[in-house]
Amino acid sequence: MREIIDYQKMIQVDLLQTEYSIFYLYTPLCGTCQIASLMVTMLEQLFPEVVFYRVNINVHKKLAQDWQITSVPCLIIYQRDKEVARKYAFESVPELYSWLKSFSKVH
Repeated sequence: MREIIDYQKMIQVDLLQTEYSIFYLYTPLCGTCQIASLMVTMLEQLFPEVVFYRVNINVHKKLAQDWQITSVPCLIIYQRDKEVARKYAFESVPELYSWLKSFSKVH
């Protein structure tokens, strides 16, 4: 999973180079985020062709504001430079897997 450093560059360059990108937004002190992080790590292994990014919203407050993040943890799917889905509830790895598979090309 790639940690976002320069989110403006990532938006202008990286998103346009990959079909699907998945963003995991979190805060380090969030207990639920720590559990969700383990789930996302498993998902990353199940979808090796998809680029996963980690975004600490304490560091990237402007991105969190621009993307109107209402809570963490949060998963956002982008197809090129367009958001196609957002999820705040991380129930289980199988549930997240099914959710991601529901996007025809994310698999």
